Amino acid sequence: MKVMLVFPPDWYPSEPYLSLPTLTAVLRAAGHHVIQKDVNLEMYDWFFSEDFLRRVLRKVPQQLDRLR
Repeated sequence: MKVMLVFPPDWYPSEPYLSLPTLTAVLRAAGHHVIQKDVNLEMYDWFFSEDFLRRVLRKVPQQLDRLR
């Protein structure tokens, strides 16, 4: 059987969620094809990427003007 396990975003990056890796190991040991996606980790990688931070930095002046 093909299985995809997805961990959604909005979890603490300093507290890894170990249920999915454990479940992945059990399923693979039973002969299943498993893909594991950690969308939470991908989100944090994107939030701290140079490209994303540059985009945010360009929007800061506009947001500050709205607050004034």
